[in-house]
Amino acid sequence: VVVGLAALLAGAIVLSANEGQQNGSVGDRTTSHAKKTGSPGNAGDADSELDFHVQLGLLSSGMLTDDGLERALKNIIGTLTSSPGAGGLATVAAESGAFDGMVDLIEAGAKDPEASSASLRRSLLAADALYRMAERGGRGAIRALAFKGAAKAAVDVLRIHSGDADVAEVMCNLLSTVISREVPSSVQRAHKAGAADALMDVITAHSMPLVLHPALMSLAELAMDKGAHEQLVSRDVAKTLADLMEAHSRSPLVVGAIASLAGTLASDESDPALLFALARLGVVRGVIDAVHAFAEHTNVVESSFALIINALDKEELRSRAISEWGVVEALVEVMRAGTGEQTTALHVAVANSAAPALAVLAHFSSEARSRALDAGIREVLVELRQRAPRAPGLEQAEMVFESPEQYAAAMRSRVEEYQREMEAQAGVASEGEGHPAETQEEEQTRASESRASDSSAQVRADTSN
Repeated sequence: VVVGLAALLAGAIVLSANEGQQNGSVGDRTTSHAKKTGSPGNAGDADSELDFHVQLGLLSSGMLTDDGLERALKNIIGTLTSSPGAGGLATVAAESGAFDGMVDLIEAGAKDPEASSASLRRSLLAADALYRMAERGGRGAIRALAFKGAAKAAVDVLRIHSGDADVAEVMCNLLSTVISREVPSSVQRAHKAGAADALMDVITAHSMPLVLHPALMSLAELAMDKGAHEQLVSRDVAKTLADLMEAHSRSPLVVGAIASLAGTLASDESDPALLFALARLGVVRGVIDAVHAFAEHTNVVESSFALIINALDKEELRSRAISEWGVVEALVEVMRAGTGEQTTALHVAVANSAAPALAVLAHFSSEARSRALDAGIREVLVELRQRAPRAPGLEQAEMVFESPEQYAAAMRSRVEEYQREMEAQAGVASEGEGHPAETQEEEQTRASESRASDSSAQVRADTSN
């Protein structure tokens, strides 16, 4: 009790001292909503971290006035944005349940239809704080926030205020962090809360990149759920993505998010028709064009790999991708982005990831090989190998253009190794027969985790398999 009273007293002193701090930046991930509300940045030192715990305690106490609530939320946002130890703070706060009151504040915004209301203003601040908590805290924070119902709270607010760009931006930012394929339960809970329809309403109602990006990225994670996937198909998601691609082809922020969602949808082998619909409507070609145009934007390129790899896996789409859509030239451009003066280690890593796909295309298609040579792949490989002499992807690409027979032998060896692994796994599976059946929840969780793993693996696919 004494410690609690001391914390409250310290918090009251801090709030008093911060009375006038209504302006300032909250860091490089500041939302437009945070800029308008003036959430203060903290110094990021030990004092600010102590202040962070005090503010959480005050929020949970129920003793703050409405103005005090807003000031406390702004200080929490500031600390989560600027403190070097924000990740640890977020994890501890989330797993201890200290954020519970913030979820309740978000829910309150769904009960007030007035866009200018004080309850909605506090709802947005609470959502912004939880967004940063999930972003910094990782899986532990995401799991805790999903269990508490953060996604449901955000969806409830969107149902009432989806036409308000500020509200949509903040709530979609929160959803983009608390829905994660790495935490399957978060995907399942968001689907049950009705996130698919709410997010589709947002992307059809808005044109601002800062709204569209988090909404699409949320859907990319949500589509891992079979039910959500079917719901998106029923909403004609392929046509929606095609329209967005046409309207935002010059925005790397939006195009990367479109590619991410399209890649998740195309990775569902139970619905192959959707991939062909995305190709027919121009989404696949649009993504390839974007990779060529924004080759230096690693987020665009990485988000595009799943869709491109899935398209190249279909013979009829592969031939068009090579002959008509410029996939070879796009991959060479991605690799060239790893040779520039402003190149980072990430650019080189992405080039190494693109190289195996180009190698396989060049091995099986003389046209792809010719196009790659015309695009200057040999010169690009020489420069890349100087920067990353041991990169396995670059080694494969270099081999296919300089020693095709050696590459073919390596391919046969890897296929044989893959077959042996599959046979070994089949043997292990047969030995495991007779174990007690999984519960329905365990089976659903395992299936979701398997799909998440399969999708991630496909993005980094060893295409020789």
